[in-house]
Amino acid sequence: MLTYFSANRSIFRAMIIVFAIIFLSFLAAYLHIKEPDLKQSEMIKILNGSMIIIGLIYTIMTYEFNHSKTLFEIRVRKTTATYDMIREWHSSTMSEHQKRCYEFASENKNIFLNNDIQNFIVSFNSNINIEYKKSLSEVLNYFESIAVSVCEELTDEMLMKKHFRKLLFNFYDVYFPFIEDIRKTQMNDDIWKEFTNLVERWRIS
Repeated sequence: MLTYFSANRSIFRAMIIVFAIIFLSFLAAYLHIKEPDLKQSEMIKILNGSMIIIGLIYTIMTYEFNHSKTLFEIRVRKTTATYDMIREWHSSTMSEHQKRCYEFASENKNIFLNNDIQNFIVSFNSNINIEYKKSLSEVLNYFESIAVSVCEELTDEMLMKKHFRKLLFNFYDVYFPFIEDIRKTQMNDDIWKEFTNLVERWRIS
């Protein structure tokens, strides 16, 4: 599509140049016939003035074309990046991480229902749950990447919101106490900050 769009604009601009040459030739001939006594210097000034006007028109059209092309390319990059993020979430690796998170939540319902953060931290750090610990960290890191891509306008926010909104909300509701505890323990309020900020912004929009 972009190639077709560019080709059409290039043809149109070439036609303007050809038209300008023809126009100036006719103008010179007309002035020579109608004003035979017109000095050559005056004729050159008139032709130069006409060339300047045509040049300005051409420059404006070139700027408009380049601006449209840039916007189109940005849109293509955003759409491609959005597709890549969605595809990555459905990859076998991320699917396995999701599975472990859901299995742990299913096996430890009471911890989540009672919002028992202390018991959750104990379970989270237990050696028998090391795979779950890795998977949860990977999932939250991935959500952080999603949030950064949206905030930096690297992806299409509307498409990302449509696809990830419910998922991010669910993980936020379940794991926000854990995130707060990690921030407090490590004395770092920036841990998964973009993720939590994005959820909070989407909830009021």
